[in-house]
Amino acid sequence: RLLEPGDRLGVSWGATVYQMAQQVPYTPVPDLTVIQLLGSRPAAPGFEAEACTSMLAHRLGGQCINLHVPLVLSSKALRDALCAEPVVHDQLEALATCNKTVLACGTCDVDAHVVRSGILTAEGIAAYRDKGAAGVICGRLIDAEGRPIFADVEERMIGVSLDQMRGKDMALLVAAGPGRAAPAKAAINGGFVTHLATSTRVAEELLEMTT
Repeated sequence: RLLEPGDRLGVSWGATVYQMAQQVPYTPVPDLTVIQLLGSRPAAPGFEAEACTSMLAHRLGGQCINLHVPLVLSSKALRDALCAEPVVHDQLEALATCNKTVLACGTCDVDAHVVRSGILTAEGIAAYRDKGAAGVICGRLIDAEGRPIFADVEERMIGVSLDQMRGKDMALLVAAGPGRAAPAKAAINGGFVTHLATSTRVAEELLEMTT
């Protein structure tokens, strides 16, 4: 009900997004394009960005545009050179045109997805948490009000920016599991969310935070 013919749907990554994609009934949407929002990174089987995107594209009968690059490169120079390649440049142009998104906002604890996938170390995420980091959207840190907290690794990353994640016609945040209420609230505060799919427990915790 949140999609219309001609939409360009950007998809993030993670267990929650993949599990949500698995639950979507086969419902073709005419002229739909489903776009991977960030580069690839080793993750638990099925939770990779490309798997989340292709699963949702299959369920919705849409054209799938994967971002065929690593999420994190070894140097900024290599990252810049790869972004300048015509095929990668075209894929980055495509993700910038998304009018709707499906995203998760990860935690900033030692078991965070960005730690398990090797983007940040446990010590690194702890240091950023001390600086106010409260959530992670597409590998990028935000504080409790949804403001960016720049991490050094970002200059070596290929993917959607936080600015590109704001102001969408529809932005569906999927949030479930322990510790997800605070990141969800940060994402909502930052203007990254128009719709929320969550569990009763997280919903109750969010309501408690607003009282």
